[in-house]
Amino acid sequence: DLCRQAGLRPEQIDVSELYDPVTDRVPGLLVNIDEGLDKPIKWLMEMFNFTKVEHGKRLRFIKRGRDVVARIPYNKLIDDFPTTLKREERDRAKLPRTVNVNHIDPDGGFAKNKQTATRRTNMTIGDAILNIDSRVVLSRDQAALAAMRKLKLEHNETVDYAFSTGLEYTYLTPGDVVEVEDADGTWYRMHITERNEDDGTSAWEAEADGGSLVYDNVAPPGKEL
Repeated sequence: DLCRQAGLRPEQIDVSELYDPVTDRVPGLLVNIDEGLDKPIKWLMEMFNFTKVEHGKRLRFIKRGRDVVARIPYNKLIDDFPTTLKREERDRAKLPRTVNVNHIDPDGGFAKNKQTATRRTNMTIGDAILNIDSRVVLSRDQAALAAMRKLKLEHNETVDYAFSTGLEYTYLTPGDVVEVEDADGTWYRMHITERNEDDGTSAWEAEADGGSLVYDNVAPPGKEL
């Protein structure tokens, strides 16, 4: 609906992955027309864990936590030792211990409500609190699930990757999940965020993908991680 309001035709939009009748039902959305349509789409992406990519002249909205579609061995990477597979890890001391999702509650007269997920661990992590103010209308269970998944995502997708290959992997697109091998034979699961082609090579940027740790095996609402 938001894409159509922005002037896109139905054939330019692919939302086929966003039709789970249980998890993807949105009771409502508070939209301010003056803010444009990008922000409401980002609110939905944050609460329902999908991403937006352009491919084949279509705007595709795809779910996170997909299956691996390709394994790229180290000997297929273009050699740039020692950073043939570049890994950059984010500062774990800045990771949140608590995530709060402030949402509009349809069961509470559409008043503001808050659902919280907290990480309990003896490992050294930050004590930050991440507050997410969402204008998406969410049931309490939906908001609790969103808070838990966001907390898991923050702690399981902390590495950014960069590497280059030949053109044999051009069938891959942003959003695809791949496994890439490093020089020591270790495989890393990641989802592609960007692809650029130049002079017979493909340069890839990717982010660690939490897979089932983030998107499937989620604790029931109200439980601690």
